[in-house]
Amino acid sequence: MNRKEFLQKIFLLPLVISTTNKTEPPKETKTKENLVLWASYYVRGFSYYHGHDVLGQMQLDDYVTLVREPSNRHDDQAIQINFRNKKIGYIPRECNSEIAKLMDLGLMEFVGKIEKLQPEEEDYRKVKIGIYALKKQEKSSLSYNSGK
Repeated sequence: MNRKEFLQKIFLLPLVISTTNKTEPPKETKTKENLVLWASYYVRGFSYYHGHDVLGQMQLDDYVTLVREPSNRHDDQAIQINFRNKKIGYIPRECNSEIAKLMDLGLMEFVGKIEKLQPEEEDYRKVKIGIYALKKQEKSSLSYNSGK
C-alpha cells in the first residue's frame, strides 16, 4: 500500500476535487452527516472580483465552489471562491496552505457554504463561508479472510 492509499483509508474521503458551481451540494453529498466543518473565513478580495455583482443573489447555506489556483502570482497556495461561476474572492492566504495541500494530493474534497451575509458591512466582512470536508460514502470493505 502506497502513501496515498494509506491516507485515503485513514481519511475515508474521496479523491475528486469539487468543481461543481451549483448552489446545491455535490451529488455524492445528500445529507448534513456527509459534511464536516473544517473552518470558516470571510471572503478575501470581495470588492476586486464579482462579489458585488452577485451579492443580491446569495442566500445563507448556498454552496460555493473552491478552485485551486497554483499559478496565482501572489500566492501559489491560492484557493479561489466562486458563486454561480463568478469569482467572488479567495480563502485568506494565511489560512489556505493545509487545504491547498490536501486538494493538490487529491486526498480530500471540500465545498463551501455561505454562513453569514452582511451587505451593510465593509467589503472584507460582507460574506463568510464555511469550508466543509466531504466524508466518503463507502460500504464496509472489511471481511474475514482465513487464508484458505
